[in-house]
Amino acid sequence: MRPVERRVDSRQCVQGAATQRRDGRFVLQAGFPIKYHAPLHAAVVDKITLSEQLLGALWKAREEWDAHEWQKWREAIVTFNRANSESQDVSWRVDWILMCGAFQRILGKAAKALHKQDETVNELRKHLLKPAKRLGADHEIVCEWVREFCAMRGDFAHGKRHPTQPRKWREDQTHLSVAAIAFPLLIRLLLQEKHLYTLRLEDHAALAALPLYLNQAQSLSQQPIEWWRMVLDQKLAVAISMGLKESSPTGQGANF
Repeated sequence: MRPVERRVDSRQCVQGAATQRRDGRFVLQAGFPIKYHAPLHAAVVDKITLSEQLLGALWKAREEWDAHEWQKWREAIVTFNRANSESQDVSWRVDWILMCGAFQRILGKAAKALHKQDETVNELRKHLLKPAKRLGADHEIVCEWVREFCAMRGDFAHGKRHPTQPRKWREDQTHLSVAAIAFPLLIRLLLQEKHLYTLRLEDHAALAALPLYLNQAQSLSQQPIEWWRMVLDQKLAVAISMGLKESSPTGQGANF
């Protein structure tokens, strides 16, 4: 992984480093005061830590699952990680192809990944339906997004730099940002289905916020709201909803 590239600023006669962000922009450090702007899809993290619950679930999966099933998961995760590099040597179109492949690998069978976009959409819908319904979230807009994401991947994979596919989301980087958000959420959903992971409040909030983020991204005229703000808003709403359900006679609450 090559996260930075050394450059020389001819005006300042100093070396600088440029880094590429997930939203497609570059940050150039060239000997003058540096300003950092948080991309819309980024979340505010005071302290970067690893999720012990998620790591424990993946470790248990590796120990307990059939070797072919674990190989499928490993390949999907590695492919996704390779698509999220800061390297300037990798085109964002390559990132697109890799991330689409990660979705189709994790949603497919152990022996064969999905290939058709309709199959990918149907499999994703199956896993989103129950949690989205409990949250009152519009899961169909997520399915519409993955259909468009896979359709454009086909053009990129076959050498077409400027796809002519019908589009609801005009910004290319919107697709890549949503994919970077959605894939980790899908991993958590699938692990919960296998009783290895329990969705946290933050996971529920992200699932509720994702349709809102996609809906907002369709309109280029409105002032966009950052992803982390949406998650914070939904976190409060989901917490209230979960609290009400926990206090209801049925006793159904936090474990969605």
